[in-house]
Amino acid sequence: MVAVTLVSREGYLRQSINKQGWQQEAPDRWQPADWARPLDAKVALPIGGRKVWVSGWLYILQGHMNPFFFNY
Repeated sequence: MVAVTLVSREGYLRQSINKQGWQQEAPDRWQPADWARPLDAKVALPIGGRKVWVSGWLYILQGHMNPFFFNY
């Protein structure tokens, strides 16, 4: 199995449920370099009428042999 996903430059949200049962979000910064290694390959994708260059990061989930590829 190989998973591919996008990495947000703005980070993610940590979600929790408050005492009233409502979902709350708090910023949860995540830096790819803290967990993954950048790959040398880059690919140009046509997005919105322009070429956008993307590269990947490789993250190996500890205890598993499944690589995760993140586009940044």
